[in-house]
Amino acid sequence: MRLSHKYGIENLKDQALGCLKAAFTTRFPDCQCVLNYILDHPLLEFSICDAIAVIQLGRLTDTTSVLGFAFFLCTYLPPEFIAEGFTRDGHTTEYCSLATTELFGTA
Repeated sequence: MRLSHKYGIENLKDQALGCLKAAFTTRFPDCQCVLNYILDHPLLEFSICDAIAVIQLGRLTDTTSVLGFAFFLCTYLPPEFIAEGFTRDGHTTEYCSLATTELFGTA
């Protein structure tokens, strides 16, 4: 999604945003069902830490509808994950912006 946003590939970005919006809907009961499905699906890799990336993507694409459930999931993370981030795949660090960490009181 980040590359489609950077290079202006709108149809790819729209498709990725559609998937993100389906998983991070504004209706809490739907979020819970989708989350259970994602966490139990053998071909999908998702961890609660991915909520940090969802927040970044939501802000990057101005898709605020995904932020509520992503912030909710972040409440399950240890404070150091919010403040310092975490390493994905051994080389990519996902972290919250200073503004986001201030929301959690971890800045």
